Amino acid sequence: SFGPSAVGLSTFGINNPALIIYHMEHFRLITSSFLCSGITTFLILVFTIYRTSLEAAMAASNHPHWHFVLAAGILSFGINLFYACIGNGASCSSLALALGLNSFSASMQWRLNSPYPSPWFFTVTMYILGCTPLFPFDSLVALSAAIIIGIVIGLTLFVEDPSVTSEPVDIYLNESISRVEGGKHPVSHIRWKLVQGLGSLYLTMYIILLF
Repeated sequence: SFGPSAVGLSTFGINNPALIIYHMEHFRLITSSFLCSGITTFLILVFTIYRTSLEAAMAASNHPHWHFVLAAGILSFGINLFYACIGNGASCSSLALALGLNSFSASMQWRLNSPYPSPWFFTVTMYILGCTPLFPFDSLVALSAAIIIGIVIGLTLFVEDPSVTSEPVDIYLNESISRVEGGKHPVSHIRWKLVQGLGSLYLTMYIILLF
């Protein structure tokens, strides 16, 4: 994929279960999500984020900006934890994070009948390509975990309060928002019990890694 060597990726923090477990390099659970295995992966990552329009879709549905950060954090840490627990060898997580955000966006838009398109075809295509030798540092385990977690939190993380509505905030000046029926959206809230449950699951998996 026209990128750095395995040694270079390892130096900058690729996810490697052996180094995490036996050398206590737990920072890799975070840094791996910022590493691309090559220029091809980087271009796909940029296009995926642009194509998803996730921040714009969430802003249009009255989500504060930190909701996007929360969803991305749940995805990123979950992907790396699952790979560290059951994966083998080294794997970057940036493409997995992008596909997870795509899955999260598509499932959330489907649940809320959003006017934004749901990019399932692109997600499935990139998942298949990511599992091929074209992307040697993108693991099947990480990509699969990303899509599963993305779908789960897309369907369950946020709940709308129909009793409270407000004008949508269009951070990208997208005219499609003005075509939404009624011009107002229910305010979205976080299901904190789900966040607490995922936090407990992640903490348990992290403790398992320690021992």
